[in-house]
Amino acid sequence: MGASPVFASMGARWFPCALAITPTGISFECDGPFAWSASTDWRHLRDLDVSSGSDGTVLTMDSQRLRFPTLSVPEVEALVAPYVPLLGTGLKGPSDVQSSGEQLGDMDTTHSPTGGEVWYSDRIAHEYSNLVDESTDWIATQDGVEDALREDRELVLVTGRFDERLITDLRHWWSTRVEDFAS
Repeated sequence: MGASPVFASMGARWFPCALAITPTGISFECDGPFAWSASTDWRHLRDLDVSSGSDGTVLTMDSQRLRFPTLSVPEVEALVAPYVPLLGTGLKGPSDVQSSGEQLGDMDTTHSPTGGEVWYSDRIAHEYSNLVDESTDWIATQDGVEDALREDRELVLVTGRFDERLITDLRHWWSTRVEDFAS
C-alpha cells in the first residue's frame, strides 16, 4: 500500500491509522485521543463494500469503515479483491445455524484460540442494540477478561477468559433485562 494515508471511523469522526492487509485478514491501529486497533479475519467478515465519498474512497467491512483519501474505488477494490472469496467462510454464528434450519435462541457462543465470540440474534441486535453495547461493557469488566469488542451489530469478540461460568452469567444478565430472552 505504500505511503497512502488511511483513516478509520469511530462514530462520525475519522482517525489516521496504520493498515495491514494480509492473506489471513485486515488489521489497523489508530493513534490519537481514542487510540484503538482492530483485526478481522477475512473469513469472519459478512460484507465488504467499496464506495466513493466526498473525502475519498470508503471501504466498509460489516460495521467498520476505512477511508482512503488518495486511492480510487478501483484501487481499493484491487487491494481486497483476492480475499473476497474468503468472506463469510469461517462464520460459526447464529446466521449459519439459521440457514441450516435449526432453531436458535437469542444468543449463541463459540470459543476461539484467544477467548470467544458472542453472537446475538437479529431480534436482539436490532431491538436491543443499546443492551448489546451495555453487555459488551459488562463482559469487559469480568475477572479474567482482557477485552470485549462489539465487532458488528450481532458479534462481540471476547479476549481472555471465556468459560461456561461467564456464558451462564451473561445469559442471566440478559434474562434480567429482556423478559422473553431465549437462551
